[in-house]
Amino acid sequence: MERVEWPQGEERTLSLYLKPVSKVMYCEQCGARCQQIHETTVRRVRDLPLFEYRVVLHVPRRRVWCEHCGGPRLEKLAWLGRYQRVTERFAKACEKLLQAASVQAVAAFYELGWHTVKSIDKIRLRARVAEPDWSTIRYLAMDEFALWNGPLNLRTQSPA
Repeated sequence: MERVEWPQGEERTLSLYLKPVSKVMYCEQCGARCQQIHETTVRRVRDLPLFEYRVVLHVPRRRVWCEHCGGPRLEKLAWLGRYQRVTERFAKACEKLLQAASVQAVAAFYELGWHTVKSIDKIRLRARVAEPDWSTIRYLAMDEFALWNGPLNLRTQSPA
């Protein structure tokens, strides 16, 4: 860890500035060992709360030159996905809470955006629910649906 910034006054965000400790780097795409750093950028990533503090990690994301792929690729980090702005363990905590609460409730509890929690929930559902065999489905019936709070409320019935 490079440094820690504790919250001042009413602020509730604890900032942890990380630094790379491993000299061994691996390509995120092919997994090959890489020797050369192409560039480094800092990404802000949310982690699990610490007591009453929201934790933000400032992670140096290294783009390495992969000889196998033939170009710059992100360094593989086991605890952070390619485009993710939350750590894997924070996503797992959200998944656990989503089993008992709504997306809106989890977003409010962890002070995350609704769309962030919804994307975590979609990933969880895709991993747990198998894709149906669409060739065996002959009819798709819908009982009722509403388009938000607008004046249009459509109802359909299927003969069953």
